[in-house]
Amino acid sequence: IEFAETTIDFGRIECGAKVSHDFVFTNTGSQTLEIYDVRPSCGCTTPLNWARKVEPGDSGTIPFLFNSKDFAGEVLKTIIVLCNDPQNTNVVLQLKGYISTSIEIVPTLALFTPSSDSAPNQIRVLQITNRLAEPLMLFDPVSSNPVFETQFRTNRQGSEYELRVALKRHFVLTNTIASITLKTSSAKIP
Repeated sequence: IEFAETTIDFGRIECGAKVSHDFVFTNTGSQTLEIYDVRPSCGCTTPLNWARKVEPGDSGTIPFLFNSKDFAGEVLKTIIVLCNDPQNTNVVLQLKGYISTSIEIVPTLALFTPSSDSAPNQIRVLQITNRLAEPLMLFDPVSSNPVFETQFRTNRQGSEYELRVALKRHFVLTNTIASITLKTSSAKIP
């Protein structure tokens, strides 16, 4: 199995847009090539009806559809193709790009890796930027988990903000996840 390309960069798209692409491959062997399965890394990437058997010298496609609805910033998704090529039984295909949002948050996660040696009250800072045409007010950050404390600061009224997230306990023995919600002045994104 030989692909024309194994990585595509779909560039910059708006959050919620869908991207479709056909990965084209050729059977460069001397026997029928069989594609057993196509496995995306997550549910956001859906393989469509792909060529399952391709004769020597012929080409086939593996089409996919990527839904950017729940993403922001840089994304990298993989699709694993399983086939009967003895030299290349698992081929990894990649799609990457940048998802723009009306409200940009960098980084998109406040990740803590606490241990017994960690300092208490670790803090992560997220920069929030308004990409809407009109000014935006943000307020009332609320964490879904009391282990995380939030502080909010306006850097530039209507356009730039800072969200500070603190891990209140000295260390947490299990994976702990929380979502932080902010209210906005936008009717489009309340």
